[in-house]
Amino acid sequence: MWLDIRTILESLESNYISADEYLNICNQHGLSNKRALFLSQYFHDLGVFLHFQEDNLLRNILFLKPEWATNAVYKILDSKDVITRNGEFDPTMLDSILDDFERDKRPYIVTLMKKFELCFEVEQNVYLIPELLKPEKLEFDWDYKDNLRFEYHYDFMPAGIMARFIVRTRNLIYDKTFWKNGVIIQRENTRALITTDQYSRKLFIWINGNNASFLLEIIRKELNDIHQSLNYPDVPEKIPCNCSECINSMKPHLFNYTFVKKVGTENTFKTIPCEISATGVNVHKLLGLYKIDSQEPDNNPMYSLDKILNDLIEVGSRILERKFQKKIEDLLNDDIVDLLRTKGHNISDQTRSGLSGSGKGAGELDIMIRMNNGIPVTIIECFRLESCGSKNSVVAEHLTKLLSKYDTHELKRKFVVVFGEAERFDNLWTNYMQYIKDLNSNSDYGEKYPFSGFSVRDDLHSFANMKVGISRHDNNGDSIEIVHLMLNMK
Repeated sequence: MWLDIRTILESLESNYISADEYLNICNQHGLSNKRALFLSQYFHDLGVFLHFQEDNLLRNILFLKPEWATNAVYKILDSKDVITRNGEFDPTMLDSILDDFERDKRPYIVTLMKKFELCFEVEQNVYLIPELLKPEKLEFDWDYKDNLRFEYHYDFMPAGIMARFIVRTRNLIYDKTFWKNGVIIQRENTRALITTDQYSRKLFIWINGNNASFLLEIIRKELNDIHQSLNYPDVPEKIPCNCSECINSMKPHLFNYTFVKKVGTENTFKTIPCEISATGVNVHKLLGLYKIDSQEPDNNPMYSLDKILNDLIEVGSRILERKFQKKIEDLLNDDIVDLLRTKGHNISDQTRSGLSGSGKGAGELDIMIRMNNGIPVTIIECFRLESCGSKNSVVAEHLTKLLSKYDTHELKRKFVVVFGEAERFDNLWTNYMQYIKDLNSNSDYGEKYPFSGFSVRDDLHSFANMKVGISRHDNNGDSIEIVHLMLNMK
């Protein structure tokens, strides 16, 4: 059946077809829409056809001939007009650049370029290709003293790393300070200067401010993701020595970050030698600059988000056992609180935090897990759901509570427990997943934390009446996860 569908698609003369046309072909061969989308993802992963199901625009089209889209992208990249404007272009320029491509398909080409991190929107309908920026360093003031420093040393430095990094951190760029080989980004009161040198095959990071180590983690995450996508995951990372001779030197001795971290974690040595000053450098003091290993770490396993997830799945199974006894939402919430407490978690329920829905007072959270010192670890929102159509606002309302109104700490992972009360639990879960994937076009949800991906985690349990999925949301260059746990309460 799959081979028949592939044969039909490959026999079509068109460079693309709409998603509806593709689904119709699959339906005629006995495939449901759900199985058809699974098949198109399979073809996409093989590179036979392209179907970007997680993008609100691209999901509507199936590229039967990927080279058609590739050729369009290269026509923009190679355009003399775009090159002359140092990578900047707008839709009117595409009339001449893509004159042999259908006008209504040009937005798909630009969206593809954005998806592959080749360009970004600098202002409404104006796009920029960072790889075509001028290589000359911009003029700016920078105090290099007392910076947190970090370097990547490449055996071979792939082209486009800085361009992709600029695209990824576009919302953090400070005062439009970026060029082909560098950028300054800022988060709160902390700034980072990131530059590359193709000749020495190095990437340099200088960070100045009170939250330097936190901003470094954002930078490292983005760079490591880029390295992974290029099948180049093990780029050597270097940190400078902090001895008296090196601490403010432009050419300090550099330690291998992985080695120093291993020594510090395993307490192999208390000091390591600097090859410039020939003195011993305290390992934990050095790592403390990067907040790798606190002097007094709080490693209580109860604070592990993975443990909380596993415990919540176990708690969910207990709730399912009791579902015929209690159906009042607050009582179900009480069950979750009580069961989590029996597993040792420090729980605050119905906690006042952030803003209320009206924005005039404190908001009310269902459940918050805290460390013993009161610092929040994660938030759990619970609600009932009978159906989930495109106009349902309940899910968006609770996600907005978690992401923007009530979470004053911007916690990395939060949880949603959905008490499903539909006649067809499988349909409810399918519709719910689709609703989450369509959040970026949902006016009830807003634009502050755009949805960036969703994964189903059937590997975490074996219960037919429980579904688990994880959605990811962008947060100024960082990523926040929402774990969705749906229980069949019907």
